[in-house]
Amino acid sequence: MLLRKLSRNFFLKGSLTTTITKVKVLRPRVEHMVSLAKRKTEGGKNMLLRYTGDKLLVSLLTQQIAPVFQEKTGGFVRVVRIGSRSSDGSEIARLEWTLPVVIEKKAAVKKSVTVVTEEKPVKVSAKKSKAAPKSSKKV
Repeated sequence: MLLRKLSRNFFLKGSLTTTITKVKVLRPRVEHMVSLAKRKTEGGKNMLLRYTGDKLLVSLLTQQIAPVFQEKTGGFVRVVRIGSRSSDGSEIARLEWTLPVVIEKKAAVKKSVTVVTEEKPVKVSAKKSKAAPKSSKKV
């Protein structure tokens, strides 16, 4: 789940700043995901869906990110070491694209929950007609 969330944030924002250990684990996974998106096969899309868990992110990868790297065979991202964190001294690095990737805002993936409620049928009361009253005589 950690890699899933880190990769999702990276694809949506274009760069990610975290510890060097997390970046070293995330980089090969992102490289593989971009390679799968470049193929544009159903098997590749299914693997991306397995890695991300989000259909909209898979479409973002295949339609907007993969065409940028169509000519490259590898080296889609780079690791830039920033320094150490002052609080605990851990090494900080940034993962970023090697080529500029522009993601359209309208196609940005946001999880939204839409609640569809069923409308209750409206009861229409029929007015009693003042027709002939029923007789109470027994036959």
